Amino acid sequence: MSNLSEFFPAGAGKQVSFVASGTVGDGVTVILNSDGTVSAVSGQSYSAESEVSASGSDTSTSESAAVFDSTNNKVVVCYRKSNNSYAAVGTISGSTISFGTAVQFLTNRDMSRPVMAFDSNEDQVIIAYRDDGSGANNYGQAIAGKVSGTSISFGTASTFYSNSIAEVAIAFDDDTNVFSVFFPEITTGKGAYYTGTVSSALFIAWRVYNYFDASTNNARGISACFDSNANAFVLSYGGATSKKAIAGTLSTYTISFGTAVDFSSSTVYVTNYTPRPVVFDSVNNKVVFLYNAYDAGGTYLTDYALAAAVGTVSGNSISFGDEAKAPEVSGGFATTSNMFATFDPDTAEVVLVLQVNDNSSQIITFKVSGTSGSFISQFNGFNGTSTAASRCVVYDTNANKCVATFVDYGDSSKTNAMVFDAPSTNATSENFIGISDGAISNGASGRVTIKGGVSSKVSSLTANSVYYVANSGSITTTLSAAVTTNTVLAGRAMSSTSIDLDYST
Repeated sequence: MSNLSEFFPAGAGKQVSFVASGTVGDGVTVILNSDGTVSAVSGQSYSAESEVSASGSDTSTSESAAVFDSTNNKVVVCYRKSNNSYAAVGTISGSTISFGTAVQFLTNRDMSRPVMAFDSNEDQVIIAYRDDGSGANNYGQAIAGKVSGTSISFGTASTFYSNSIAEVAIAFDDDTNVFSVFFPEITTGKGAYYTGTVSSALFIAWRVYNYFDASTNNARGISACFDSNANAFVLSYGGATSKKAIAGTLSTYTISFGTAVDFSSSTVYVTNYTPRPVVFDSVNNKVVFLYNAYDAGGTYLTDYALAAAVGTVSGNSISFGDEAKAPEVSGGFATTSNMFATFDPDTAEVVLVLQVNDNSSQIITFKVSGTSGSFISQFNGFNGTSTAASRCVVYDTNANKCVATFVDYGDSSKTNAMVFDAPSTNATSENFIGISDGAISNGASGRVTIKGGVSSKVSSLTANSVYYVANSGSITTTLSAAVTTNTVLAGRAMSSTSIDLDYST
């Protein structure tokens, strides 16, 4: 069925008995599950705290990145100031984050386009980057660091490619405890990788160098993740017109890649060195590819530009379901670039931080369903931050919070961080069914006033006002600050204690 009106035809009884999945309170909004049970609507709205400086008094910073250290439950942020590089350790308490004193780990070395990974075996942070410093010739380098309390110590920077690279991506294989860096060679235009391991002494040992794509000029905009269900590295990349996905499994430090496939049938926007994020959804065991779509004429699509493809990995092969496209809304996706994403296992949502045409930021969420999914919410603006660069977003699985990091042009170009809750709800226009007529215990039967009926299990309403189902399950006359793709209409108040539940969906 496409909506509940098909399940309950006109004239159907206003109250229907259902079995509860989970405890359902008296007079709460409920959803119909795929197995015919009902559950209470639950979720949270977007909320964010004020920015906190990870760079302390350091201003005029650039080139920042971040990673979550799941052993120490810390967020580690790196950044560059002039031709020196630093890292700071952040601790979330409640909804705020505080940082220890930044530690310098590079001197007279111009760290460019840094990426970070966490080695959960050796409990070490790995920072990979392109060295743009004098005489460095854009070589590929990496360095390992270990958190202790609110500080971090580093080993010696190590060169993994003694020639020019355009950018670098990184991912850690937690099955074999090997990480890999992926990069385009400037001299050949080919897509290469180097596997490596770190020791307790913060020493990086480089293992095997090879290509994941030996085609020339085809490996720009690389993003990488590790699918811990399939035990495979998964890459998103493409040249001027391509949109490639490839998966590879590791054996004795060598990655065996399958055949690269297109992750989209649309024309995909590509900017050199700008990654199109690829994120592993550990709840659904899917890999989500995020990108911008063009029409055949080379302009952005009228109704959407931001798109997602959900990939299923088996061995070193990957397949895709239907492309998901986001509606264009206020602020527009049409000039979106510089996307960064993480996965929130508590809400089972991919959380994106985006840059739009005026250099401002947006937060958007995407939820997998089967082999596709949908964009749930967009927030224009970024907690008052008007202009920012070098964005990154990570998820703290200890505090259950998202952390966005960025260079804030409006704050003397400090590298700042912001803790926020990603919006979530289990309610959609399709599964919202009505309001419970009494408390229902888990596994017990109880009655629900369904859409098309009148519920008197409400209070403090304003007669003749239209009400919506909020993310948390309450009903409100005000739509969320989010622009949602599935606005859940509850109905119209008949009095302060009754509501006519909408029957149009």
